[in-house]
Amino acid sequence: MANGNFTIGARSQDITVLPEDITTEHDGLRSFIKVFLRLKLKLNEGTKITSFDFINIHTTLLLLNGNIQLSSTTTPCAIKLFDKEVETGIWVKFYMDDRSIFAAQKYRDGGDLKLRIDLTFTALRKKVLNLNDNETLWGIERVENFTGEVQLVVPKSYWVEKLLPALGYPGFKLIEIPLTHLLLNEAYDNIISEFNKAESYFNKGDYNACIAHCRNTMDTLKENLKNLKNGIESKTAFNWLQEIDTITLTWIDTVNKSLSAIASKTHHGGLKKDFTRVEAESIYLVTLGLMNFVGQASSDYSAD
Repeated sequence: MANGNFTIGARSQDITVLPEDITTEHDGLRSFIKVFLRLKLKLNEGTKITSFDFINIHTTLLLLNGNIQLSSTTTPCAIKLFDKEVETGIWVKFYMDDRSIFAAQKYRDGGDLKLRIDLTFTALRKKVLNLNDNETLWGIERVENFTGEVQLVVPKSYWVEKLLPALGYPGFKLIEIPLTHLLLNEAYDNIISEFNKAESYFNKGDYNACIAHCRNTMDTLKENLKNLKNGIESKTAFNWLQEIDTITLTWIDTVNKSLSAIASKTHHGGLKKDFTRVEAESIYLVTLGLMNFVGQASSDYSAD
């Protein structure tokens, strides 16, 4: 549970966010983080001639580490505060683009996701103009803004297993790669399987396992990329691929040997105990680039 506050006059107003109050959604195009803010509001005792009509709340979502802004939104609300305590709540919805989600993953660094929400409530301050026959007439005195914040810690397991997939980002892929390949058949399924395991371990923060599966993916890629020449009928396309493929295979073999050395726990053991996120990310992206090359080859090289 997370608690925050803002003040009206000298009185603190309570904000609470429960674990289940943080959700995510993806509408097929855009991704959002939604947070339900539970509010407990009350004016000082004896206040009878002043009231507040809250008309909107502006919220900014930031990473607690680095104070980086991820998103902001303004949400209308209709909350009246007068002589009674008010317990209510409001959903705020933050749009998350690719950069925001990537930043959240980067600064989470395999651990819990630590966030802060800055809030600004805009309210109409009203005062009593006249009391006639038990009828109270109110007039707008001025517009006031009240600011506060609430800090949130989203557990790693909840973020990785529940929230991140619901954002439409079940994995780390920045490039779409085909899930089937006309030329590599069953071998390509094995490559995809290994790559998906690497992706899964990356998001869970297990960078050692991520790199191990990247190595498996690279080894399988290197052996099966040679098979791209089979089944290509166009002589022009074949000759072009044969020339480029020789260069590519030489480069892949060099990169694979280099990455195998870097990714070796024995080799790496003298430097530090575990791989870092940056190391896993770099090796992952090299593997991803090769996956994209091989994945697109079945369509790019099949036409005359």
